[in-house]
Amino acid sequence: MVSARNFFDTWIFSFGLMLFMLSMLTGFGAFVYALMSRIWGEARDDAATALMGGREKEPSIRKAA
Repeated sequence: MVSARNFFDTWIFSFGLMLFMLSMLTGFGAFVYALMSRIWGEARDDAATALMGGREKEPSIRKAA
C-alpha cells in the first residue's frame, strides 16, 4: 500500500511544488508587467496627443509668391 505521507515527503514532489510556485509567481509578474505597460503606454500616448494638439502651426519661412 502506498502512503500519502511517503509521497509528499519525496524530493521529486518538493521539486515539482517548487517549480509550480515559481511558475505561478512568474505568470503573475508577467501579467502585472503587461498591465502596467499598457496603462503607462496609453498615458504616454494621451500626453503626447495633448501636447501636440495645443500647438499652433509654425509660420513658414518661405514667402508666398
